[in-house]
Amino acid sequence: MKENRKSALDAGLITRKGQAKPADMPSGVHNTVAVTVRLDPDRYKRLVAYGARFAPRRKNQEIFVEALDAYLATVE
Repeated sequence: MKENRKSALDAGLITRKGQAKPADMPSGVHNTVAVTVRLDPDRYKRLVAYGARFAPRRKNQEIFVEALDAYLATVE
């Protein structure tokens, strides 16, 4: 049977009205725009396999950004 794990409501999660602040954004995501790319299953498998060749594994976003930069350098 699956365990039901819930976060405990402790002082770090509870804030008085008017004192709440937004959570900090992870580093590297300030001033960025999210883009969704739909891939067919074969391309997705190839992308994941390519990223897995590296230690540590390269993230899909890193691969896309590098490829996009290389492409844009040839067309500008």
